[in-house]
Amino acid sequence: MFEVFSLFQEKKKTNKKTKHSSSNNIIMHRFEKPKCNRERINNFYTSLKPMLYALRYVGLAPFSFRTVKQEDGNETTTFEITWTTSLYSISFTLVLCISTIISLIGRFRYTYLTMPDQAMVPDFLVWCTLSICACSSLLLGFVFRKRMARVLDTISQIDQSLLMNLTYTYSNTFLIVTTILVIVLCLVTTLVSLFFLWTVEVSGIESMVLVLPGYINYFVNNLMVLMFVCLVTLIWHRYRILNSHLTNKYISSSMLQTLNMSCNTSNSERHHSVVKTNSKDHTSFCQGKGYMWRPLVTEQHCNVYNIRKLREFHDSLHDVASDINVIYGFQILVDIAHTFIDITITLYISTVCAKEDAQGGSTIAYHGAIVNASWMLLFFLKLTGITLSCHLASNEANGTANILQKKLLTEELRPGTEREIQSFLQQVTTNKLYFSACGFFHINLSTVCAMISSVATYLVILLQS
Repeated sequence: MFEVFSLFQEKKKTNKKTKHSSSNNIIMHRFEKPKCNRERINNFYTSLKPMLYALRYVGLAPFSFRTVKQEDGNETTTFEITWTTSLYSISFTLVLCISTIISLIGRFRYTYLTMPDQAMVPDFLVWCTLSICACSSLLLGFVFRKRMARVLDTISQIDQSLLMNLTYTYSNTFLIVTTILVIVLCLVTTLVSLFFLWTVEVSGIESMVLVLPGYINYFVNNLMVLMFVCLVTLIWHRYRILNSHLTNKYISSSMLQTLNMSCNTSNSERHHSVVKTNSKDHTSFCQGKGYMWRPLVTEQHCNVYNIRKLREFHDSLHDVASDINVIYGFQILVDIAHTFIDITITLYISTVCAKEDAQGGSTIAYHGAIVNASWMLLFFLKLTGITLSCHLASNEANGTANILQKKLLTEELRPGTEREIQSFLQQVTTNKLYFSACGFFHINLSTVCAMISSVATYLVILLQS
């Protein structure tokens, strides 16, 4: 009887264990799907997907997204250059260029004949620079499509080793990029609609055929500038993280794990290991369990290795920034010239319309003053985004030299670590980072001051004439 009871108890325990294990399996199965969702967020291309989709629709990015299933069952998102997206970009570019040329010819034949010279020349410069910027953005976007793919791939590879929390960073990137993209598109759509209504009020509905390609050019230019600012901001953020690692006296354990470098040896391994020296290169080795020979890693080796890795990341980021400068240099030059001319003409028209409204109370003049003054918000945001992002990225990249110099002066370093820091310092001081407008001038906050003074000068000249 006792044996039967004991067998019953054992069977009951085994049933409980099986139920517990099955419940654990159910729980683990329930948590598998959120893990896959986190893997979808934990991807660089997914964080930029809204921006890349918007660029693809206007022909600026001939990329298509592809979902790849990895060996562990997770899905990751990549992008590739396909013939369909390339054909779409070429077709969109040709249609926009032809329609822009027809629009400029129509403006010469029907609009500029009745317009005074002091109004015709600035208007022609505005539309000409706008068209050149949009068409060149589309053409160069197709020409440099492989270089752009290399830029994005390099940033993604650097993130795998440099960033501590990929999910958190990419989730914030996705949220910020989506928010800014929606705000910019809504702002441009609102301003274009207001200008559309004012143009119809002044010249009639038939004049919209001549200015419609210009509105598309505005969308293309603003998306191009937004992508440039986004990439430069990403470079600034990566440089900032790199410098934060350098400011630490010793590299943190999370950084060691990220760099796949285990510098800490447990006490048991040290106790049971036999240290020998190689007579050829005088490097120390330790023999652990299983009689496997491996390097005996010390704290100095860790610091030298990690500084070397950060040095490689800094050089890779510099190459990425140089590629961004090559891809967008000419478009940014033309866009800054267009912004300068457009700001000057917009302020002039707003002033004249406000003066006419004050004298005669014209409704058209009042609407013109409001519409043209509203465009100043877009110009200010675009110019600030370009100059501020380039200024921050350049200062952060070149500021690495100050951090390295302070480490050499204030910290007691081993000879190997000091040599690596000196090499790093020489690399940073030799290859300084600057963003330029196709080599004509450096893009920083001083560009805004120079443009404000030039706009004020030309505005006074126009008002006096």
